[in-house]
Amino acid sequence: MEVYNKYAALADTIKIEDITSNTINQSILQRLKDNDLEFTTLVYTTNHFTEQESNDHYYLPSGREDVGWLGYYIGQNTKLQELIFYQTNDNESFYIGMSNNRSINRLVFCDESNFDKLFPLLGPFFKNNHNLNEIEVEDTCQLVYEEARQLSLAIGKCNNSLKSFAMTCSFAMRYSPIDISRSVADIITALSMHPQLTKLCLSDINIGRNECMALSTLLRCTITQLEILNLSYNNINNEGVELLVQALSKNNQLQDLDLSNNEDITITGWKAVSTLLELPDTKLKTLKIIHNNIGDEEALVFANALVNNSTLDTLDLDYCRITERGWAPFVKLLCDASSVNKLYLSNHTIEGRAHPVILRLLMVFDLCFL
Repeated sequence: MEVYNKYAALADTIKIEDITSNTINQSILQRLKDNDLEFTTLVYTTNHFTEQESNDHYYLPSGREDVGWLGYYIGQNTKLQELIFYQTNDNESFYIGMSNNRSINRLVFCDESNFDKLFPLLGPFFKNNHNLNEIEVEDTCQLVYEEARQLSLAIGKCNNSLKSFAMTCSFAMRYSPIDISRSVADIITALSMHPQLTKLCLSDINIGRNECMALSTLLRCTITQLEILNLSYNNINNEGVELLVQALSKNNQLQDLDLSNNEDITITGWKAVSTLLELPDTKLKTLKIIHNNIGDEEALVFANALVNNSTLDTLDLDYCRITERGWAPFVKLLCDASSVNKLYLSNHTIEGRAHPVILRLLMVFDLCFL
């Protein structure tokens, strides 16, 4: 509080030009101070940009004092909605000031972020801001176990406004020796306390059986309203996917499920996934299973499951091992003209750019309505 009072006492008299000599930073601080209606996104970075690459939303700090003032003005601002960290800092005064903000609804941590001490420092902001509804953490391969644990604790401090959460690992970092999967289950458990959560992305972070068990618990929770679930690029196997299916069979809110690039799942697991399409109260509209261990036999399983399904809009089977024989059962699904009702029910889109047969299937579908 003493640090905050220092900035508050000087706020009315200090000149922006005395805080920083960087003209872009001066503009950002002034716009934050003035509550500029059009200034809704701020990017914090330590990357140096050329004049041609400079952006009037990118704040490039030049010292601890201007970082402290940035935090103060963020805390006083009521129009800022999105704060993106390309590099974080351990300046406590920044986070003390920032914790007074109530307008930010989206936080993003990406690329070269240094997560050391970050999440404990953000605790007061998470607790006080009732408008925060989206958190995205990229390049999580850089997280060590303790940092990921601190993230779960920070999520636990968030008010029940959180609607979207994403953790992803970039392709370049995919084979990092650092493994945070031990603490992902804790993060999932913390998210189960957010009844408004509708979108969850846990992509390329080594999700396995324990994490699937935690997800199963979250999905079974009576307050869960999850509509979008992205679990692509993980290590989910038959056991894990069956745990998810059991939970999803009791949860009729999900509309979009992405299980792409989980190549340990075999036909046993895909048969379990296909049962979701047969549920009478399913709301599933999109199922993405790109780049998986799926061939003609698995394709037939999904084709059979879709016979009485009138909800699914898109089944994405890109880059699987399906041949012309495997695509054949979908022709009738795309255009079953045996009755008006069946013609209506056979209104599906199947995406598969890796196989030319799909183009002919879609052409057949179009011909039904000529």
